[in-house]
Amino acid sequence: MKTGIVVKQHPSILGEVLHDLIQWLEQRGIRPVLESDIPETFGPGCPRVPRGELGGQVELLVVLGGDGTLLSAVKGLGDHPVPVLGVNFGSLGFLTETTFPELYTTLDAVLAGNFITENRMTLSCRVVRGDRALESRQVLNDMVINKSALARMIDLRVLVDGKFVNAFKSDGLILSTPTGSTAYSLSAQGPIIYPSMEAILLTPICPHMLANRPLILPPEARITVELHSDEPEGDVFLTLDGQEGFPLKPRDCIEVVRGPHPVRLIKSNGASYFDILRRKLSWGERRTETEIG
Repeated sequence: MKTGIVVKQHPSILGEVLHDLIQWLEQRGIRPVLESDIPETFGPGCPRVPRGELGGQVELLVVLGGDGTLLSAVKGLGDHPVPVLGVNFGSLGFLTETTFPELYTTLDAVLAGNFITENRMTLSCRVVRGDRALESRQVLNDMVINKSALARMIDLRVLVDGKFVNAFKSDGLILSTPTGSTAYSLSAQGPIIYPSMEAILLTPICPHMLANRPLILPPEARITVELHSDEPEGDVFLTLDGQEGFPLKPRDCIEVVRGPHPVRLIKSNGASYFDILRRKLSWGERRTETEIG
């Protein structure tokens, strides 16, 4: 089994952790394939492949880092249904559920075929300018239309399946998957959606009208967002999974549909999704009067 390895560029992970993982895999007859961004001094002799091509080269992808590293790694999977094991370093992540102490017991289970994957819905979007499609991308978490620091409120017109929904005047708009409901959308007062569900969440950012609330749409919905603000190019951006930014112009349209290929995340045998929610959101914790102020 060829196993791809994507690593957060941090000395504590690139050093002993990566060395031990490569050695562990090789001792079991597994060929590790490293992303090409890993310096040659780490894992010398291992084949290297650009991150965007790993999906077609490996049968398992191990991501060492955090949620941001995993979001970047899965972009390269394309239409390859490669199971992804996200191993978290630091604070417990929503996507990288497996902790470092669980790494090798989890890998043992994966090699024995004793593991469960959870299909996570993706979103596919394209930017249309006039009669030309400029960009086409797939995201696991969310796509965000927002303003730069000095831009005014944005005027956005939203249609679902060709039918007018609303004209939002706000600081921006978030379109997210259930997986992304605990990311930026949550801080914008969006609901938490169980990540294995299929739905599209539309959350306005600081809307001018308080009656503009988050909207949960069916996964087959076809959403069009039209930019009606007169801000010059560079004042309004489309941000994809927090990884890429694309400047928008007035009258640009962003077309959003369910992505054709879900991401297969390997479930942790440790903390459940609700365990992670309780820790991340401090559910059930009492605050003292001193803490409240």
